[in-house]
Amino acid sequence: MSNSEHESNIAPWLDLARVGVETRFWNIDPDSRELSLDALSSLMGPRTRLVSVTHVSNIFGTINPIREIADIVHQHDALLCVDGVAFAPHRAIDVRALDADFYVFSCYKTFGPHHALLYGKLPLLRDLPSQNHALVANDNIPYKFQPGNVNYELSYGMTGVMDYLRQLTTHDDGNSNVGSDTAVDDRAAVHKAFDMIAEHEEMLGTHLLDFLRDKPNTHIIGWDSADPARRVSIISFTVDGFGNSDIVRTVDEHGVGIRFGHFYSARLIEALGLIRDEGVVRVSMAHYNTVDEVMRLTETLDRLF
Repeated sequence: MSNSEHESNIAPWLDLARVGVETRFWNIDPDSRELSLDALSSLMGPRTRLVSVTHVSNIFGTINPIREIADIVHQHDALLCVDGVAFAPHRAIDVRALDADFYVFSCYKTFGPHHALLYGKLPLLRDLPSQNHALVANDNIPYKFQPGNVNYELSYGMTGVMDYLRQLTTHDDGNSNVGSDTAVDDRAAVHKAFDMIAEHEEMLGTHLLDFLRDKPNTHIIGWDSADPARRVSIISFTVDGFGNSDIVRTVDEHGVGIRFGHFYSARLIEALGLIRDEGVVRVSMAHYNTVDEVMRLTETLDRLF
């Protein structure tokens, strides 16, 4: 696992030490602030069984090269588990193209209910032990992973996600993030909706990053371009001479919601040499945000520093 993970993708693996599992950290490169594939290769050994990594750091916003990571992991006969929580709201997920063995994310991140999704390759899911009672057959997937009955309300609520994504592809209100063609099927709707989302978020990110780059006392934490192939619209920064908490409180007074802290990636914050509690200022933008909102943020920040 990397040290750029949300703590929820670190602590459970560390807990396995009690049953004799050895864990290793794949640390970010301090200069590039990215995960080096060479560093991963050097960590892999004959006893490596699984690598767990985030698709997108919730601090950097950088998209990690999951397919390249999967290729290295599989060359060493190990498995790959990907945390897609920070990626899922911004891009379509193709688990076959990524070749991830397991892929997980929270469904509320994809505009659905507070539910969760686990993808796993079928032979691996069959081999995993059942969490249900003894009468449930081992090939009864996904029911064998339910400790009891299915949560029907949340599960049915997930159908609304497709309705929402399809609506994005068919509704035309004159903004650049919507279109007018009807999607042919669910797969086409997903890809079309997220292509639109990426285009709109790139525009939002460009406005903010251009502003931050022009401020000599400001440090963008992560990739400083809004290139949708490299990052999503999670943008973090610090400002010399200003406390992150003070920046956020000032912006709050102008009706703009940004936040500061470590965002449960405290190990990454410490590796960056930042103060744990103050962390970074983070602006988390999505397709439903507008350029006017970004401009209101930058105008407020411009008056502040």
